[in-house]
Amino acid sequence: MQDARTDTPTRILDTALALFNERGAANVTTNHIAEAAGISPGNLYYHFRNKAEIVREIEDEIRKGMAAGEFELAYQPLVDAEDGRIVAVEALL
Repeated sequence: MQDARTDTPTRILDTALALFNERGAANVTTNHIAEAAGISPGNLYYHFRNKAEIVREIEDEIRKGMAAGEFELAYQPLVDAEDGRIVAVEALL
């Protein structure tokens, strides 16, 4: 049996990532994350001080995964529709 204290932070991070992908990080609050994870806002704040801390933790996990070779990285050009110039490049995991 997993320790509930260990499981809750993972559930918070997984829920936050799913909501960020679905709605955009700017449109998600800690209250949204808590509700979707099935916990109280106070429980969320017990594990993470704020949304920025949740975002940092997710970013750290992605960086660790990249360093360990767990992701394949691809680049996609962003092309100006009017003149066909490449105006930017985005990285895709």
